[in-house]
Amino acid sequence: MKLLNITKIVGISAIAVAMVGCGGGTSSSDGDSGGNTPAPPTTVNVIGTWDYSIATQGSICDGMVAQGIEIVEPYNGDNSIIGDIIIQGTNFAIDSSGNCFLDSIDKVDSSASGHISNMTKTEFEQFGKERLSGIGTIESFEVINYNNAIISTQINLVNNVIMTEDLTRQ
Repeated sequence: MKLLNITKIVGISAIAVAMVGCGGGTSSSDGDSGGNTPAPPTTVNVIGTWDYSIATQGSICDGMVAQGIEIVEPYNGDNSIIGDIIIQGTNFAIDSSGNCFLDSIDKVDSSASGHISNMTKTEFEQFGKERLSGIGTIESFEVINYNNAIISTQINLVNNVIMTEDLTRQ
């Protein structure tokens, strides 16, 4: 069984390999939601527990939703610095026949340890781009919605696959 190489980072998920049989899909550059909603806070502290939901457009995993929880712990009790990130739930995977399925994920990620936890939307977007810079299939990373209750991101892959993730604070 071949699992997709998926990088699951606080608020950031990206399929790191071109998915077999992908194609179609279009990119989007939607801005923050407007209307009569209050302006989002200047900064969001990502420390805490988040429900995550990840979907794709233009991939063999279309119609499936990976979901679970993501716990962003403070570093040595300091809520201004990210410590470990605990991820439990499901993730996309592709078997040797090229079929997509949801696989269990239960891991502790320490790669963001030491990074500031209180970020503006621009800082969070830069953080995401830096964390994904080594993955060659990423075309763009955009934060669509950013406030204390929900963080939504869109990642465009070079093969016209779009991946979206919503993080909702518990």
